[in-house]
Amino acid sequence: MKIKLDENLGKRIRECFAGEGHDTETVVSEGLSGEPDEVIFEHCSEERRVLVTLDRDFGNIMRFHPERLPGTVILAVPEAAGYELLVRLASQVAGRLKESRMRSMLWIVEPGRIREWPAQTDELFAQG
Repeated sequence: MKIKLDENLGKRIRECFAGEGHDTETVVSEGLSGEPDEVIFEHCSEERRVLVTLDRDFGNIMRFHPERLPGTVILAVPEAAGYELLVRLASQVAGRLKESRMRSMLWIVEPGRIREWPAQTDELFAQG
């Protein structure tokens, strides 16, 4: 899968995705550091890349509609958490993306769960 990591994610996070075989680019390596969120979003749209970020602003579906990208992943790590938790969440996401397609979804990834938009109602009903 084609991935773009926002500027707030470093080398170890890139290694998580590249290690799972994802075509991984970064905002920093493409010279887009400091650009407005809209510019980053447009680049992801044009390149058909899943955006992975810590920036919760990308969760505003009115401003950044998930259907314009193959997917958006927000790693929602609590402020008090350490970097190792971020790496662990990124590794889990990288593995999950290898197994399935996002289909223009927004994932909010938190320790212990992934919230999806739009919700996969068929999966919710199948669980019981």
